[in-house]
Amino acid sequence: MNHDPIERRSRDTRPQPARRNAAPCKAALLFLALAAAAPTTPAATRNLVWANRGDDMCAATNWNDASTGAAPLSAPTSEDRLFFSGRPGVQPRLSASLSVLAVRFGPAATQAGAAGTDDPLDHSGWTISGAEGARLEMPGSWKEGKNWNFAFSHSSFGTNTVNVPVAFTSTKTGTSAYRPILAFGGRLVFRRPISSATADAVLLVGGNPQNGTVALEAASPAMPSEVRLDAGVTLAVSSAEALGPVATLVLNQSGGSSQHQALRNASGGALALPGVTRVTSTAKNDGCHFEGDGPIALPNALFDPRLNDTREYYVDVPLSVRSIGNGYTGAGAFVFRKLGPAALRVAEDVFAGAPEGQTNRLDVVDGALVLADPAYLARERTLFGMSGPFFKNGARPALGLSADLAVAAGDAPGAFACYNDQTCAMGLAAFGGDRTATFYGGGAYQMGADAATVVSHGFSSHGFKRQATTLVFGHAEADGAATMANDLDLNQAQTHSSVNFRDLYAVRGAGPLAGRVAGRVYNSAGGGNASCRLRKLGDGALALDGACELASGDGSLILEGGLLANAAFAGPVSVTNGWLGGTGTMEGTVTVRGGGGALRPGDELRRGTLTLAGALALRDGARVEIAVGPDSNTALRFTGAGADCRAEGRVTLRLDALEGLEGGRAVKIFDWSEAPGASFLTMADPARYDFELPEGSPIVNPRLEPTEDAVWLRFSVDRGAPFKILFL
Repeated sequence: MNHDPIERRSRDTRPQPARRNAAPCKAALLFLALAAAAPTTPAATRNLVWANRGDDMCAATNWNDASTGAAPLSAPTSEDRLFFSGRPGVQPRLSASLSVLAVRFGPAATQAGAAGTDDPLDHSGWTISGAEGARLEMPGSWKEGKNWNFAFSHSSFGTNTVNVPVAFTSTKTGTSAYRPILAFGGRLVFRRPISSATADAVLLVGGNPQNGTVALEAASPAMPSEVRLDAGVTLAVSSAEALGPVATLVLNQSGGSSQHQALRNASGGALALPGVTRVTSTAKNDGCHFEGDGPIALPNALFDPRLNDTREYYVDVPLSVRSIGNGYTGAGAFVFRKLGPAALRVAEDVFAGAPEGQTNRLDVVDGALVLADPAYLARERTLFGMSGPFFKNGARPALGLSADLAVAAGDAPGAFACYNDQTCAMGLAAFGGDRTATFYGGGAYQMGADAATVVSHGFSSHGFKRQATTLVFGHAEADGAATMANDLDLNQAQTHSSVNFRDLYAVRGAGPLAGRVAGRVYNSAGGGNASCRLRKLGDGALALDGACELASGDGSLILEGGLLANAAFAGPVSVTNGWLGGTGTMEGTVTVRGGGGALRPGDELRRGTLTLAGALALRDGARVEIAVGPDSNTALRFTGAGADCRAEGRVTLRLDALEGLEGGRAVKIFDWSEAPGASFLTMADPARYDFELPEGSPIVNPRLEPTEDAVWLRFSVDRGAPFKILFL
């Protein structure tokens, strides 16, 4: 039901008193006469419950006194608390402005947070509307000895709406500066402006013990300059104007609440809040979320928690801020833990202004930290990484680069560190195009290496002594490839065949490639290169542009996504799920297992040839994926004598048509002209292959034609068929 006052007046045919909407509520004449004769004493606070006898909130006859059950002798005053309980009957309407101490959607009780034992849908569905010019005036403030220290409270699992302007008329400051709105569950919606008599007041929004939502939907140019979120509550903001002149946002989850706290973008798109210049906190909080319909931008805000403690922020939608600091002035330490899958973008610096002796740490447990200029990363006072088991709750940490990053030789590698011997991860992601990171003046990046120059500085008794043991490339929001320009030293001794892995993750973004390792990949620890294996995980593709010198007899594994070998790759590789591609040379045995494993020769743009100098085993159900373009095609080339290359069962041959393919022809897909004496009988048998053509492919009538030293694919093209560019 629509309770907009304008629409309501269009239906209301009752005669209206002249200018009644501009006057304050008045009690009965009899009461006024009695009051004039009585001594002047403070009025007692009454709890008035909506009686559903009429719709005018200014009429005493439409209320019941909670203490007597009867109608009060006078209309509500600034000393009274109003209650809307149970299911809606007659919806309330202001015939004129009304000043009251408090409004509550819920049962009359002795405490503001009493939930009662009512049906969960009780106390919801109410809408306060009003005549033109009518507003609710709230003269009370927090901590004024009024028993209940709130202006609005909400105790329901449903939704209630205030469709009239709300004015906090108190001018008190200090401990009485708070103008409180408490949502104990459900959703409390304000559809008209909220104003304050003083700009230095604080709009206090809370919700514990049940996480409630307070929604602000109207432009409020006279809002207090500070909004404070306490306990478990969600503040849903529809536009920048809904926060009016708010400059400071305080995120405090006090009282040990287990309910999370959130700033929600309710705009239906991107939400920019340029007026907020500071986001801070004075209490530890492990559950603050940024969530909603789309990105949240605080382009002028310093994220300044002012703590000597740990704080967790869940970034569930892309969030951008000007800088991250810590207003705490002591010599302690602050841990800023970024969780949630979306990116946190920082336009300027991270902890650059930390005082001498103070060490702060930014843990990117999930998602990405994106720096507009990575040179702003204060390496000497920022520890970047993860301080616990990697991938806990799906964590994927990354340093997002929107510009190239160079870390000079000799600089402390504290930007990528973790607790002692715990597994931790470092990641890189590229935004706005391809980006490159070069560490330590171009020297080798040693995974898991001791970094003696990185110390704890107050982070408990565990020092930060080791670099990351897992590398993550890419991010779901990234649109470029992040390149590590260094050689990569896996730096792991042989311990047990089941644990001698280093993990490389690639997270799929908008582009065909998540990242690259430009230098060679090797292992300097323990038994040398034979003691360590690679394990490729994640749904994205990672390219190794330098030689991979791992000769482990157990072999490296591709378990998810793609690995492109663009140079020499020593040692065996097993493709269990995902795919192996590239334009380099596989020097060891390659095994492609059925049920998900594939060979996909060529680079990330589906161009070039993958060379196999060792054996190849295509297990039953394996896949080979060939891309055919207008002038070229991807292919497998075999070299060396005596290689045992075989198809052990049925093989799926997928044919992907690239843009511009117009005419049919014969193309060479397997070439063993440089492998004299090798056995390819099963691989050259056309009967072992099943063709797979993507939906809408222009390729028709494919067939295989083996020769003495090659297998050719012959096909026709249906020029009327649509085609797609495939980045798989």
